[in-house]
Amino acid sequence: MATFWHQMPFVRIILPLVLGIVAAPYFLPNLQNTLILIALTSFCYFIFLVTNKKIMNQYIQGIFLSAILFFCGALCLNLKTNSQSQNLFTKLDGTFLVVQLNQNPIQNTLGLKAEAIVLASIDSNGRQTSCEGKIMLYIKVDSLHKTPCYGDQLLIKSGFQEISSPKNPNTFNYKAYMARRGIFYQQFLNSNRWILIHNNKGSPILAWAFGLQEKIQVVLKQYLHKPEDIGISEALLYGYDKDIEDEIIDAFSKTGTLHVLAVSGMHVGMIFMLLSLLLKPLEKIKKAKSLIGILQLLGIWAYSVLCGLSPSILRATLMFSFVIIGQLIRRTGNPINSLAASAVALIWFDPEIIYNVGFQLSYAAVLGILVFYQDLYLLLTFKYKLADEIWKISSVSLAAQILTMPLSIFYFHQIPSYFLPANLLIIPLTSLLIYLGIALLVISPVSTLSMYLGKLISALISLTNLIAKEIANMPGAYIDSIVWEPIHIVCFYLLFISLGIFFIQRDVLQLKICLLLLIGLQGIHFYAQFKQAKQKQLCVYYLKKGIAIEYLNQNTAHFWVSKNCQINTKTFKNAVYPNVLAQGIKEQTVHELDSVNEAYYFQKSQLLFIWQSSKIPVSLSIHTLIVSGAYYQNLETMLNQNQVKKVLLAANLSSKKRNHLKKILKKFNIPSYDIEENGAYEVSL
Repeated sequence: MATFWHQMPFVRIILPLVLGIVAAPYFLPNLQNTLILIALTSFCYFIFLVTNKKIMNQYIQGIFLSAILFFCGALCLNLKTNSQSQNLFTKLDGTFLVVQLNQNPIQNTLGLKAEAIVLASIDSNGRQTSCEGKIMLYIKVDSLHKTPCYGDQLLIKSGFQEISSPKNPNTFNYKAYMARRGIFYQQFLNSNRWILIHNNKGSPILAWAFGLQEKIQVVLKQYLHKPEDIGISEALLYGYDKDIEDEIIDAFSKTGTLHVLAVSGMHVGMIFMLLSLLLKPLEKIKKAKSLIGILQLLGIWAYSVLCGLSPSILRATLMFSFVIIGQLIRRTGNPINSLAASAVALIWFDPEIIYNVGFQLSYAAVLGILVFYQDLYLLLTFKYKLADEIWKISSVSLAAQILTMPLSIFYFHQIPSYFLPANLLIIPLTSLLIYLGIALLVISPVSTLSMYLGKLISALISLTNLIAKEIANMPGAYIDSIVWEPIHIVCFYLLFISLGIFFIQRDVLQLKICLLLLIGLQGIHFYAQFKQAKQKQLCVYYLKKGIAIEYLNQNTAHFWVSKNCQINTKTFKNAVYPNVLAQGIKEQTVHELDSVNEAYYFQKSQLLFIWQSSKIPVSLSIHTLIVSGAYYQNLETMLNQNQVKKVLLAANLSSKKRNHLKKILKKFNIPSYDIEENGAYEVSL
């Protein structure tokens, strides 16, 4: 066992390093304290090492070194956080800001969306002060403005806002997601609030990559005419997936093949194989081995830059770099250790990358393949080569799925049932499409050949999409509505670690640990069911248009929703469904609300009154009054003619009406809750 761990030093490094990063915000948020702890721990280790050589065994050394690495993980995060808090643009009272786009803008419903770095703040006297920080911009462009691109500098009228927390329970926390990218503020810019002042001030390497992406887009649009073909080709060639339709993304997700649309190890491996084939003639030249290795390194890193240096491609590029360098210096390392080394390098550069879903899935998939593939493959033997090749691909898919499944359930709440046949059909097709796409780019000057090749690519993409959609629509294609907490993830990964050690070491103790973990998971499941059986609450959701109300009693939910928020609508799926999923609801009833007043009793005697029109009831004892809609409503008369305990102001009210109602409520001294300001209203009953 000791020899096993000695072969993988980076595996021993990564666990305390990651734990330190996770713990830092809660226990070690201060940079100075973290440095002191590192110094003290290192000093104690040195003293203990010098004075107690006889009893300084490997376990005590391991504890000391793990503690130092734990504090180093906290240090990584604190250094990044500290650098972001110095000289921030938010500390200056600037009328204008000078910003530089550090990505190509993406078109969305709000205009152009682009991440930018703030270079300077200009006050009302025209005095310019250098500053730093990141901001997310939503830019509207008219016919008088040139569309900005990566590296362009803009002068904008200051008016940034802090990114708000999620307004509905259990929905995606965009604020936390952006905070991990170092972005805490956003600004919406009309065309009269910004001007372009400088072009091409960014990194020449990234400018080259974005420029090449645009040239690739031009070629694809010239020879592939359907938007879905262009979107799939962009994703396969350089990882840009913003042009793919939601329906296609959903089909690939439900079949467990979405990974082929995200540039990862498969793509880098194919580029590496292509480079090796093209450079094969150089092998005949003496002493050309180093040149081949250098060209391979330059090729895969150029491809990595072209694809935007995403975590999954960085992982693959680093691993292939280790392999190439190992060949050059004639040393071979343990692949699991190489995987851990690449993770340590990325974490040291950006500690918050551990929260990136792509990073987690990418490393989980490769680790699963490295640990489980060989044993899975050896379970079955086939006489015919075709059957053996099919089983090889199946074994790789199964091995990758073992460690990615818990993360997929946690983030996407579903398990694809037919991921094996889907991968067997789609992976060969997408691999062929990558090579055909590269060929199209090479021969694009020859229009006749490119036209026929474009038709072939379009036909193959249509076939691939058809396969994904047909499998996704099969009965039982996926199991959805699965809710896991972080404790499930921890238990499952401990289970897989024990299984992995068993496969490698054949240690029976690991099977006993697996049994205990399975019993623990069952206990967690029973406890969750017990909690769900006791839940009873009222929730009025945050909606800018319409209204959605939920009364939850154990595992049954009763919904009152406006027409624009029916169960199959996008509004319901985005604003309400995440909470429904988290509550473990098994039965639900839905009542559609129209524009008239509605009254419902909950808890037998508590009246919920939804006031949507100008009509006023008389002599009611209202427990909760919800004011909603655009009609004129005389709240004073309502309060005088009825007994009201609490008033909720829906998010769909105008600012003017909301402020007017608040004044009346203050006058009557009635408790109120503003959903627009505070988010969804939740109360346990």
